[in-house]
Amino acid sequence: DYDRGTDFTKLKTYSWLPLKPEDQISESSEQRIQTAVNNQLGSKGYKLVSKNPDFSIVAKVATKDEYWYGSGYYGYRYAHKIEAGTLLVDFVIPREYRLIWRGEAVAVLDDSYSSEKLDKLVIEAVEKILKEFPPPSSQELPLGI
Repeated sequence: DYDRGTDFTKLKTYSWLPLKPEDQISESSEQRIQTAVNNQLGSKGYKLVSKNPDFSIVAKVATKDEYWYGSGYYGYRYAHKIEAGTLLVDFVIPREYRLIWRGEAVAVLDDSYSSEKLDKLVIEAVEKILKEFPPPSSQELPLGI
């Protein structure tokens, strides 16, 4: 979703907002997400800056434990814990802390996944999230929207 009052054509630079302790995201996950987002935004012409960005980004991961129950032998069943995770990427105007765009994607994360598989999952999620960014300007929208 996005703020239809924002002129996204004027946004050229961005920075990352620091995570809050309650965000509970590991340093490796944070790095994975930031790298994937930086690569996607860079390919769209946006530039990462350390001062005075046009917009700032905060990424969060919300997880929920789920269990997959397999069929066992001779009446025994086993459960396998997985995490269903939702990656949220918010773009905000830093001086106002006003949300201008939000994207999200869901992925299943398993403790047994290799680092390479986690990298791939994050890249795919970020590609899906940023596919619709930037949103169309109000001049590009069909009448009635």
